[in-house]
Amino acid sequence: MNKLVRIARLELQITSKCNLSCRGCAHFSPLQDWELPLQEISDDLQLASNFLVPDEVRLNGGEPFLHDKIFEAVESIYDYFSINTQISIATNGTQLFLFKDRIAELYEKYPLFYLIITPHGRGYDRNLVNMRDWLTAEGFKYDYVEKRFADMPLISLSEERDFSVNCPPRHNKVVHKGKLYRCPRHAARMLFLHYGKKDGTPIHDDYYKKLAPFAGLDLSSANLTAVREYLHLYPFAECNLCETYLEYMEQSQAPPAYWAQISNHLSKPL
Repeated sequence: MNKLVRIARLELQITSKCNLSCRGCAHFSPLQDWELPLQEISDDLQLASNFLVPDEVRLNGGEPFLHDKIFEAVESIYDYFSINTQISIATNGTQLFLFKDRIAELYEKYPLFYLIITPHGRGYDRNLVNMRDWLTAEGFKYDYVEKRFADMPLISLSEERDFSVNCPPRHNKVVHKGKLYRCPRHAARMLFLHYGKKDGTPIHDDYYKKLAPFAGLDLSSANLTAVREYLHLYPFAECNLCETYLEYMEQSQAPPAYWAQISNHLSKPL
């Protein structure tokens, strides 16, 4: 069985840097400050292409348009994946007006390229409104997600467990620094643990122990069988990771004291 594994979406978190400071940030961006070099992005794509056939490759952050090689990163995707692979960038939209011409070039060069814009409560931003009007007028495809956590109903733990069985993120896989993660939420937590201590955020060792089962698969030493088993034996019904961390908080600008409180919490035992 040498057939590569087909997946719906492969994600690459290329930076933690963000110009917003949203409460409930799934990637803990306000507590981190790193950017993946273009060569490492290319290396991750090459490793993933040895095992995976994604229908879509998505670049996210942080805010991807703060990465100084974002356009080169997009171009490198087709160095390793089929021209029929869809490409997307997940963005808060606030930086798009700075790169209007370059974005137009991406749309013209790559017919399957599109943006997914989630403004996190900043949909009123005039530059973003103008960009949406421009994208629509040009016929450029984009998805716009305005929903905020504050608008979502609270759910019970039993409902959360039922949700996790058919967890939407399970269709999205993440590759980062040579490791494959079968769930974006697993990846976000593990990346935070890796970069948090490096960047000075104090993190208690209890968090490492709790998340150890979600540490990812090292693609540099894996074979196709190991990758297939890792992706297809996901115990999402028993995972409950989202149940542990899920918080329905308004995604708006949080004061520095809020993230200082989070950092202080992470430095203490569970």
